[in-house]
Amino acid sequence: MAVYYRFQHEQPRLGEEVHCFTTLDALRGFARMMKGHDPEFDRMRFWEINGTFVRHDEGDVVARVITAKEIRL
Repeated sequence: MAVYYRFQHEQPRLGEEVHCFTTLDALRGFARMMKGHDPEFDRMRFWEINGTFVRHDEGDVVARVITAKEIRL
């Protein structure tokens, strides 16, 4: 199990496979970029994911969710 970070509207579900950032700094950088590009940015929520690694995904990872806790940036 490891800690990952996610950016999405709804809470990730137990057992769901989701794309995650491996560091909080990477999530913060992505959020700064999205703030200027996504008209629904204000609806987005940020999540700390405890999960199991599934595979690498373009510098990030796909993880299977064990727990998801909402965080503030």
